[in-house]
Amino acid sequence: MPKIEPMFLFDRQCEEALNVYKKAFNGEVVVMIRFSEAVDVNEFKLESEADKNLIYHAQMIIGSQRILLADNLFNSYISKGTSSMYPVMIFEDAKQVEQAFDILKEGAKVINPISSTSYSSCVTTFIDKFGIHWDMMVG
Repeated sequence: MPKIEPMFLFDRQCEEALNVYKKAFNGEVVVMIRFSEAVDVNEFKLESEADKNLIYHAQMIIGSQRILLADNLFNSYISKGTSSMYPVMIFEDAKQVEQAFDILKEGAKVINPISSTSYSSCVTTFIDKFGIHWDMMVG
């Protein structure tokens, strides 16, 4: 059964937010990958050497809920200087991601077609025909 998790995007403040949320909610950071550690880092237009130290993908557990966090260097349709949040559907296997995507892709704006990343063997990002931004991935 898939589950839904929120994705928080930041304008170069993800690490600071992680530290504040960790303290405020007694959260536990269970994954933290910097852009310098990402296998697909060359796909991003890093503005400076310092950008390599920003957060590519992080996961935090707050209570029994996992949240996903990152510095937004990859979603150009989200205005610089702003933060954003959107749902991420977590599936058990790639076939489930593909089945759901096949239904939702009609009329959608595909941002990232189904592929693998440093944090998931199968992930896709798109805005559906209703204007909702989705990530779907194997968790």
